[in-house]
Amino acid sequence: MNLEEIKDKIKNSYLYTVFIERPMKGNGSYIRNITSIFSMFVIIPLCLLIIACIIIDTVFFSEVKPLNELTKNYGIVESANYKPRGGQGRLGLKLDDGSRMFFHIDNRDKNIYDSLMNKGAIIYSRKFLLGNQILQLEGENGEIYTIYNYEYELTKNFRAMNFIFDVFKIAVFFLIIVWILNNKDHRKLN
Repeated sequence: MNLEEIKDKIKNSYLYTVFIERPMKGNGSYIRNITSIFSMFVIIPLCLLIIACIIIDTVFFSEVKPLNELTKNYGIVESANYKPRGGQGRLGLKLDDGSRMFFHIDNRDKNIYDSLMNKGAIIYSRKFLLGNQILQLEGENGEIYTIYNYEYELTKNFRAMNFIFDVFKIAVFFLIIVWILNNKDHRKLN
């Protein structure tokens, strides 16, 4: 089977006709053309992106571990930078081996990070979608600034999964709307 045959099979498939060809061409009416363009360039990619993010989050980032199984990093706090909007930022930690590690931080905890500047700290973290997330933060003298609660994380993960499932249902709902608008005999195109 060569590439042309595969392209023909895809173009003659039901999913291609309903989700790509008909939303792109519409049936000639002005409103249908606007909704077709909107569904083609916004709804379908957005729904597929949401579904992909849900799968990635569920598979890679939803595992909850006790404190002793988390990644433990010891080093000197070098920097705490915040974005002008949104209150998010990055905490820079220089590790004992000379390498640097960066963690997601929030502007609401700015006083904690400012008090640790140029001091030693122990950070228990886990990998997150775009970096590392601080779960427990200790000063070099053993003072705990941010406490990790394993039981709470278990319930938080369950609540987050319920939210993710709701978002997934909304994405599937929009795909069903596109399917209903374009569901006809898939061999005929008006």
